[in-house]
Amino acid sequence: MSKNVLISIVGKGRQNENIIGYQKTRYEFPDGSIKEAAFFGSALYDYLCKSGSKIDKWLIFGTKNSSWSEIESAIPKEEASFLEDIYLKVYHEEQKGISEETLKEWERSLEKYIKGLKFLLVKPEDTESYFNYLLEEITAEPHDIIFDMTHGFRHMPTILAFTLMSLKFLRKINSIKVFYGALEFKNYENNCSKVLSLDFVNDLIKLTESLAIYQNSGYFPEVLNFLGIKDTENSYFKIEMNRQPKSEIVDIVDKLEQISGGNDYKANLASLLEKELNPLAKAKYLEDRMIERAKYFLEKKQFLKAAVLLYEGLLIQAGRKMGVDDLLAYESREKIRKVLKSKGDEIFAGKMQDFLEIEYLRNSAVHGSRPKNAETQNFIENQEEFIKLFERGINIYHALKKQ
Repeated sequence: MSKNVLISIVGKGRQNENIIGYQKTRYEFPDGSIKEAAFFGSALYDYLCKSGSKIDKWLIFGTKNSSWSEIESAIPKEEASFLEDIYLKVYHEEQKGISEETLKEWERSLEKYIKGLKFLLVKPEDTESYFNYLLEEITAEPHDIIFDMTHGFRHMPTILAFTLMSLKFLRKINSIKVFYGALEFKNYENNCSKVLSLDFVNDLIKLTESLAIYQNSGYFPEVLNFLGIKDTENSYFKIEMNRQPKSEIVDIVDKLEQISGGNDYKANLASLLEKELNPLAKAKYLEDRMIERAKYFLEKKQFLKAAVLLYEGLLIQAGRKMGVDDLLAYESREKIRKVLKSKGDEIFAGKMQDFLEIEYLRNSAVHGSRPKNAETQNFIENQEEFIKLFERGINIYHALKKQ
């Protein structure tokens, strides 16, 4: 079962002129409820609890001069009366810079009423510590994060937002829900500041993750799901297995074309995917798809896939030129290799040595075997030399296509 973790930042409040404490703001939440507080985190905590959300842990970041005393407003007034002495100590001390000892005493006092409360004292400029604290506090079990990005120095919620995105890869974070108490976004009818529930953030996180997967591996189903194009997992699987799902790819490209006719972010995303998948849809033969995917994976720095697909594409292309039937059969491939031994230079227009280097490279990479010679070793251990050989292979492909 997931644990709910509320993350807040306590900033420096605006002091009242004649009384102890800080100026309060009336916040209007999405359900219409209103809560007054100087520290938005306290209002949000109250709102979440009344909405039925159990907060297992409340992490509050702040600096020496933050208004830590205002967290008292998260507990009922009748209970807060028992904390008057420590409250005043915290209030007066935070004006000049609260000590770790006093802050720890304040945390222990409030934790009697707020289970899972944890104060995280940070230096504004020590941004790495925000990440380190979260790694320590967010443990291995699944979590749902509620992030309050209202207070603190402006850079602090920004750093924490990016930190949470990275944390998803190091911990089991199911969701991130973001709230913002928009002080200047007023509803003048009831003199309240609007509370924004930034649900679109979760969509952006999912999109960012899906795009990262696509850009690094070519796996497109998750991005297509985001665009409303469903059930493409098997189409991708067929591509990976070098099957022939041309009609399915054409269908995907057609749907992307329909979405891309606009200026919003989905249209721009669809346009990008359409451009990158179009070569696969237009590829007439298996070898054409292999070469297109080889080029694609080279761009993604997936060199092993690029080498294998380039070699296989050239081998099948040579077989087609020879008139070999059933190019995918093992016997046919052996026949192609046998013919190439005697007529390779003729078939590859004098570039048989380049093809052999690609073959040696492919075998060494796939099997982890020792390269056949020093030149092949250079190709397999030097990225720049690999790319040069790859480009020579693409030149062979284009030369054969023209014949």
